[in-house]
Amino acid sequence: DYDSVFRYPLATMVQFAVITNIFYCSDMIGPLPAPLVPALFAFLSLRSRIYSILPAKRPPRGGFEGKATPQDIKRPSWTPPGIAFPFIWFSIAGLRAASAFVVWRASGRTLCQPALLALVAHLCVGDTWNCITNVERRLGVSALGVFAVLGSVYNAIYTFGKVDPLAGW
Repeated sequence: DYDSVFRYPLATMVQFAVITNIFYCSDMIGPLPAPLVPALFAFLSLRSRIYSILPAKRPPRGGFEGKATPQDIKRPSWTPPGIAFPFIWFSIAGLRAASAFVVWRASGRTLCQPALLALVAHLCVGDTWNCITNVERRLGVSALGVFAVLGSVYNAIYTFGKVDPLAGW
């Protein structure tokens, strides 16, 4: 359907604009206290979807109907068990928070700057992908959307690495 061709990018851009404006206003007030920066990016890594105009809920904790994966979804045999995902995502959130702090500190202690906004863009693309995958269950679009998520993460890694090689590693 043609409305989705516009709806998904528009929703992603609106979410990105909201977070960018929050960062900009925060920078206008003055730099955030250093301890709040990792907390902010850990929060965004886990809950950026609250700024999305699309429903971007995650699969239920107990899985769908008591199973980690719906019956009609085929997963590779090497897919980690469902219990691993909270540990994986908390590790990712911690690494994002730490690397964002390194970038923030190396970039004049400003939030509204290209590298951190590249991470925000990645989070926004991921939230749109979650809506497509977990809410709308449009698995064909979701499979293509993985390339947008992958491109956005590579962009974030690249821009982080330009600011500080350790942050991009």
